[in-house]
Amino acid sequence: SNCLDYQTRELEIRYGQKKQTDSSYQKSYVHALNSTLCATERALCCVLENYQTEDGINVPKVLQKYIPGQPEFLPFTKELPKDSTSLKAKGEAKTKGGAAPKLPATGELADRTKK
Repeated sequence: SNCLDYQTRELEIRYGQKKQTDSSYQKSYVHALNSTLCATERALCCVLENYQTEDGINVPKVLQKYIPGQPEFLPFTKELPKDSTSLKAKGEAKTKGGAAPKLPATGELADRTKK
């Protein structure tokens, strides 16, 4: 549902304007959508899972009209950081859970004293 600027007035969420001292200045608030029937994050994850490529995201035709310029493709603009958790997870997946914990040999007690 479209809440217009009902929620954004309370939160002071405005767009593209710096502070004005002119007496005729009028605040412009963004309009908010209330996603009561759809978890927005889950819907976005579905779009990313189905339309993501190595170079960016293919924008579905039905969503293109909601993006300025109506692009068919949104390229990634930054490289993935070298120490990214995504890259670490890929490495751990190859070793099936990472390194195995060090356990004492059979019959030995674990030394738990602080050194």
